Amino acid sequence: MGDFDFYYYVSQWPGSYCAQSKKGCCLPTTREPDEDFFTVGLYAATSAGTVLGRCPYKEYFDFSKLVCMEATLSGMWPSIKCPSNNGISMWKSLWKNSGVCTNLELIEYFEKGLVLYYELNLLNALKKHGIVPDGRLYQLADIKQALKEEIGEEVGIRCSTNLEGEFQLYEVYVCIDKSFTTGVIPCLTLPYFTCSDEILFPAFNVQMLKKNGTRNSLELQVE
Repeated sequence: MGDFDFYYYVSQWPGSYCAQSKKGCCLPTTREPDEDFFTVGLYAATSAGTVLGRCPYKEYFDFSKLVCMEATLSGMWPSIKCPSNNGISMWKSLWKNSGVCTNLELIEYFEKGLVLYYELNLLNALKKHGIVPDGRLYQLADIKQALKEEIGEEVGIRCSTNLEGEFQLYEVYVCIDKSFTTGVIPCLTLPYFTCSDEILFPAFNVQMLKKNGTRNSLELQVE
């Protein structure tokens, strides 16, 4: 494990994920995901903003340790990548590339991500300020201010572009105390992302997810 100073907790808006590619997005094979932001990951970062990756293993990925939270992960931390899949490959890759760099055990890593999902409640925070996923344009500054008021600190906003080349709300970066004792903290640094002054907040519902193929159900679960 490398030395780091804080965590980036990253959430993704699935409506933007679906709108940025002709492939669209697919319904997981496990259960319908929540119509909300999805957890993407918890990343160990240095004060300079460098995200640690591919650290020496302290624990191999063993999905049997996560079975007790599989339904919750499938709702809040799902893979809607096509073809339809059960999310295990995504969680395994995240652990191998990022989770091993934290000071957390495997089950603790995913538990912390789910707790932050509940505590931050990003979609509700935006709705309190009249910012809803209705496909309209919103001022980027208003989105940042709404989240700052509800969460307590400045966040980072990453944009993607849809098929028409329009910028849209894609990911939210929140800085988290390394020890989790104080939760959200002022960011030592935030990544720079290109966005326009106004960005789309695309709609999302599970009916948008295609059922066009599945992976082999015998995905590798243990290394």
